Amino acid sequence: MIDAIIEAKESFDCEVMPKTRAAIKELIAETDKDFQKQSRLVYLKDRMTDTLCEVWEFLDHYDDDKRREKMLEMLLDGEKVIELIKEVSKIQGEILALRNGDKERRGISEDDIERARQYPFENLIEFKRGMALCPFHADRLPSMHLYREQNRVHCFSCNQSWDTIQFLRERDGLTFREAIKTLC
Repeated sequence: MIDAIIEAKESFDCEVMPKTRAAIKELIAETDKDFQKQSRLVYLKDRMTDTLCEVWEFLDHYDDDKRREKMLEMLLDGEKVIELIKEVSKIQGEILALRNGDKERRGISEDDIERARQYPFENLIEFKRGMALCPFHADRLPSMHLYREQNRVHCFSCNQSWDTIQFLRERDGLTFREAIKTLC
């Protein structure tokens, strides 16, 4: 029974998912770039609103816990608020990048961007058996997994994913243009 499940999952991963990804990429390629940009901005604004509402909720919990002198709950609420504020900051960064993207991309071709995305992750961070220590939080055990086929990484501790451009921008504090130039 377990072998059948494993075989079905492998078949799904090897056959169905690549076809699905290809179909999605095809649909995206056919969609108007301005429409994509506007749709992404609407999504990001909604996501920011939801995240800020969560922040307010946790701040209310924090105040309640403070009145009841529940220190552990206060710490947990505070950590969650910090995590949500970081999320808001990332969303703001993406919104600004979308709004200012035309200026930032001047002189950078789509080929340059694709070449930068294909730059091997192994040249940016050391992996052992496809795993590495995440540079974005205190990590004792490797939590960052390399997906070689997509040339992307995902950290299971901080639940974030990056391509090479995003990774370099966040790790080294580079602009989009600087990251492309570094990777090309």
